[in-house]
Amino acid sequence: MAKRFFNIKKEFGWAELISIVALILAGLSLYIQYNSNKAFVTLHNDKLISTVFMDKDSTYKFFGYIRATINNTGNKPVTLLGLQPHEKLGLILTAVEGGEYLDKDEIKCKIFQIPDTILSDRLLSSEKNLWDFKDDGMERLGVINKVINPGEVYTLHIGTVYDLFSNPNRRYTTVIFNSELIFSNGQRLLFGAADANIPAYTNAGKK
Repeated sequence: MAKRFFNIKKEFGWAELISIVALILAGLSLYIQYNSNKAFVTLHNDKLISTVFMDKDSTYKFFGYIRATINNTGNKPVTLLGLQPHEKLGLILTAVEGGEYLDKDEIKCKIFQIPDTILSDRLLSSEKNLWDFKDDGMERLGVINKVINPGEVYTLHIGTVYDLFSNPNRRYTTVIFNSELIFSNGQRLLFGAADANIPAYTNAGKK
């Protein structure tokens, strides 16, 4: 008579049930422990605040201000590595009057980080407040390297100045700012807003 290498009994009792429950609890404990030590951030984008102002060279420029509130809801510090153009939408897209499409257009643009000590109301109170911002460029904004501790909230303020009115034959109706915030824990969060109320100014100052 052939010997069986395995003798499996079709029995299931309290010992087996306890073993399975213990295995499930062990797995759940590992899962909770793993996730309790993770860094995790949430992001809230405010509406784009904008205005048209006259620059030092007596040309009209379009200023856009956007604020992102970043909250570290995890239990480990996380670093905001920086800002990057969104892979699909790019840094700026413009909707051209008379068209149902978004026309990706190269427009002279300055982008810079605004100190959180400067309130938006103060920025917009006088056009002279917008004259002295220097272009940080996307390369510099890509290495912000701000550490956000657990439970901490960090507010990122980004300003942009677009030369929308250098071509009097071109009429823009909407500016869409889109980028991504890159974090040390691997999160990539969309940071963006739009403004669809651009006055029909030109470089010559006509309306």
